Amino acid sequence: MQRIARYSASDGQKRLDLFERQDGYFQFVEDTLRSDDHPIEPSMVWIPSIESGLYASRDEAEADARATVSWLKG
Repeated sequence: MQRIARYSASDGQKRLDLFERQDGYFQFVEDTLRSDDHPIEPSMVWIPSIESGLYASRDEAEADARATVSWLKG
């Protein structure tokens, strides 16, 4: 899978990656920045929060991401 675009929320707490898969389909994944609460060395990690289905084109995937992900709508 190859990332072809990345969008970041203005607050830096969320990001969305758009991927083209090996089979020619497209999908997007939104990640949210969270603390891992590790007792010895806490750190911030990206956790997937939305994973889309598959789309036949990049345009379809981007359009659905903009309709689905609230911070992309504006």
